[in-house]
Amino acid sequence: MTSKNTEELVQYVAHLARLELGGQELHKLAAQLDGILGFIAKLNEADIKDTAPTSHILPLNNVLRDDVHTGSLPAS
Repeated sequence: MTSKNTEELVQYVAHLARLELGGQELHKLAAQLDGILGFIAKLNEADIKDTAPTSHILPLNNVLRDDVHTGSLPAS
């Protein structure tokens, strides 16, 4: 269930973007935004003070073959 504040926020952003939303669209977008904000609130509850920052979850290595000198292609 969406809160009145979420619907007002969606209506305000729609106004700034010059979008006209119907009642059903407004309610659907407000429910989606409410879900997103709820998920972000759950993420903010996670204890990460002992976690080192990362740029990627897996180590990144270039997977390139070694350069091998070969002859050129023929000119004709």
